[in-house]
Amino acid sequence: MVLDGVPVSDPFFGHVPFSALPMERLERVTLVRGGGSGAFGAGAVAGTLELTSSNPGGLPLAEASLAANDRGESELSAAIAPRLGEGFAVVSGRWDRGQGFWTTPVSQRVPASVRARFDSWSTSLRGVVPLTGEVELQARALLFDDHRTLRFAGADSSSSGQDASLRLVGRGEWQFDLLGYVQARNFTNVVISSTSYRKTLDQRATPSTGLGGKLELRPPVDDAHSLRLGIDWRRASGELSEVAYNANTGAVTARRSAGGTNQDLGFYIEHDRALGPLRLTGSARLDRWSVRGGRFIEANAAGTVTSENRFADRSGWHGSLRGGVLLDAAEGLTLRASAYSGMRQPTLNELYRPFVVFPVTTRANAALENEKLAGFEAGFDYRPAPGAQVQLTAFDNRVKGAIANVTIGNNLRERRNIDAVRARGWKRRPASGWAGSNGTAPCRTPMRGLRAAALPPH
Repeated sequence: MVLDGVPVSDPFFGHVPFSALPMERLERVTLVRGGGSGAFGAGAVAGTLELTSSNPGGLPLAEASLAANDRGESELSAAIAPRLGEGFAVVSGRWDRGQGFWTTPVSQRVPASVRARFDSWSTSLRGVVPLTGEVELQARALLFDDHRTLRFAGADSSSSGQDASLRLVGRGEWQFDLLGYVQARNFTNVVISSTSYRKTLDQRATPSTGLGGKLELRPPVDDAHSLRLGIDWRRASGELSEVAYNANTGAVTARRSAGGTNQDLGFYIEHDRALGPLRLTGSARLDRWSVRGGRFIEANAAGTVTSENRFADRSGWHGSLRGGVLLDAAEGLTLRASAYSGMRQPTLNELYRPFVVFPVTTRANAALENEKLAGFEAGFDYRPAPGAQVQLTAFDNRVKGAIANVTIGNNLRERRNIDAVRARGWKRRPASGWAGSNGTAPCRTPMRGLRAAALPPH
């Protein structure tokens, strides 16, 4: 998932902090199914969601909303979007809090059982400044903090982050997109025993840092062609620090730390060509990936190291391809098909962080290999009348070496590469387009590359 061209997934865990994203201030969302081959395409084995923010033309100068219920829970958000000369700024904030729902059935509740309490806030700033008539500078900053409780009193977790990015966009004859970003994240979690209701594990800190950037060029071509050339880079580093406790006595039994660094450098090219009612797209991506500095260290209660593992560095190259065809076969009828490949590196979480959902322990696995995708899909879009649309899509995807939690003993699992996960079938649904907040229709293409050549505004 990318927001205005910037990846938003957590550098350690790979999850998306949905509660911190300004969903109500988006102009459009573009879904690309299957393997990714464009900017930051490494890792997009299921698909890519591209979120594009609204500009002030689609936003009021100021807005606020408040929702509350009879349980005392509330959702509060506010934003201002003033014009600043030829540019603009959007400042927004959100605060959600509440006691949450019961996650334990009535028959299984004990005095230590509690609701899934939550308390989270986020604030963001986005500014756009035109430098020339064809070049503009975009800046974004995000701060968020999220606290939750699960099942038992004291089973608290938190997730926090501070993100910043700068983007230089050119819309002249030679279009370009130059981007750099940094992410600082942290996660904490306390595990409570389901028998003694004492603390058994305190994952007191999981700090991580994500760095990345890209340079994309779109050379001038005729109206029947679209060409994109790019290079992108991502680096994720992080570590965990946790303390294990005896579930009966509460005494410290172990102190652990682990972590490492993942990196990916990618080169990509995409080309579209229109031939009357037929549009062809093709793309290729080459990634240099690496896993470095992996370690796992365990000490006893006194701090004496009892186990220390330093894992070998690994690196390699991986190529991905994507091709597609779109045919306006008749009035209101469009046929489409695409085939693709891709890969995903294991996250730092999967490589180095064990976890417990009492009483089941899941081990990390520093030897995990990359997941590799191959798939295709085909279908049609039929528009029998204005505002009505029917879609039918058949698909077949296979992820070789998919990472899963495999049971290896009583209450013991380990992350491992399994032979493959295969998803195939078909889906049929009526659909209709929706307009962005500024009244423009979003891009709803079924395959990457079938889009306008111009960079999106702001």
